[in-house]
Amino acid sequence: MNVAEMKHAKNELIVRAREIHEGAEKEQRDLEAAELGNFEQLRQDALALDNRIKREEDLLAMTSGASGGSSEPRAFQAQGEGDLGSGASATEKVRASEEFRSAFRRWMRFGNSGLTQAEQRALSSVDANGGYMMAPLQVANDLIVAINNRLFIRQLSTKLTIEANAKSLGVPTIATDPSDPDWTAEIAAIQEDTAMAFGRRDLTPYLLTKFLKVSNKLLRSVSNVEAVINDRLAYKFAVAIEKACMTGTGATGPLGIFVADANGIPAASDVATATATAIVFDDLVKVKYSLPQQYWAKAQWVINPTVGLTLALVKEAGATGQYIWRESTRVGEPSTLLGHAVNLSAYAPNTVTTGLYTAILGDFSFYWMVDSLNFQLKRLDELYAINSQTGFIGQLEMDGAPVLGDAFRRMKQA
Repeated sequence: MNVAEMKHAKNELIVRAREIHEGAEKEQRDLEAAELGNFEQLRQDALALDNRIKREEDLLAMTSGASGGSSEPRAFQAQGEGDLGSGASATEKVRASEEFRSAFRRWMRFGNSGLTQAEQRALSSVDANGGYMMAPLQVANDLIVAINNRLFIRQLSTKLTIEANAKSLGVPTIATDPSDPDWTAEIAAIQEDTAMAFGRRDLTPYLLTKFLKVSNKLLRSVSNVEAVINDRLAYKFAVAIEKACMTGTGATGPLGIFVADANGIPAASDVATATATAIVFDDLVKVKYSLPQQYWAKAQWVINPTVGLTLALVKEAGATGQYIWRESTRVGEPSTLLGHAVNLSAYAPNTVTTGLYTAILGDFSFYWMVDSLNFQLKRLDELYAINSQTGFIGQLEMDGAPVLGDAFRRMKQA
């Protein structure tokens, strides 16, 4: 066994010995003869492993020093580029290695006691407020995939990754189109355009955090504790991101599609309904035909399920009186409204009343999301020890906003 494996084995022995001790303490009795024998054997085995670990670490340190390198053993070896691409940094290659992931799993279960000193330093990313444990690259990717599966807007949007050393992503825009060209004679002077103007919008990843507590018994009994914690974090992060993408102001997070903003979808993209508290067939037709036709091919609806029920009861004008909502008859295939797929979000506006938005139709490839994959976990060992729990703080940085207001049309109650 290498040092990391021996430390892991030692911790397992200590956990088993502690369970024997705590079991007797809970029943307010001394250890029975068989229990005492098992406890003593586990203790001796743990001490033997501890001695082996110390010897091995001393040998590694001496070997490293004799070779002229660092006085500490190297914790991880970078893997080949593989799926990371030719632009992957040395740090990214190390984080993608199996050794890194193995050490990360031991840290999540046992904290720093399960790691060598070199591994502790390699896993740590220190900022001005203290140390954070850097999640392995595969863990960060798995988390983002989990969010994609639960957030429809991420599946439809354009997703970009910001470089670690960049603070924001600048999005070039055309603020004003040029005026129409002039019909001129061959030798006539050509008029200069003065209307066209360019602009830029910045997408700056904001910090999204979540804290949860996990029982120590669960940490010991679940072999793939990453999956458990990832699942809960993915759910909580997905809810927060979806809310922001629907109604966020853009001040400390994404700018929502149901917020009138010159930097996203302006009020000029709003289409008023005929009445304040109802939606009729003509309202939906006006929304569709106010959207420029070049966006129809990829345009989709986003509505709240409550509003969806209202729309599902709307009938065509005229003698036919057919429902305009087309329910899907195939699993995984969305329902349609006026020929466009419908996406239901519980975090879209849900009230049909004066001055409120009730639906949006648009090409969501013009909603851009910027992610920083520097997902981090902070483990809190002592704070909740009295309750036999371990705390975990997850952090993710992202931003999002509509980058072309003309690709969307919102329905607003009159």
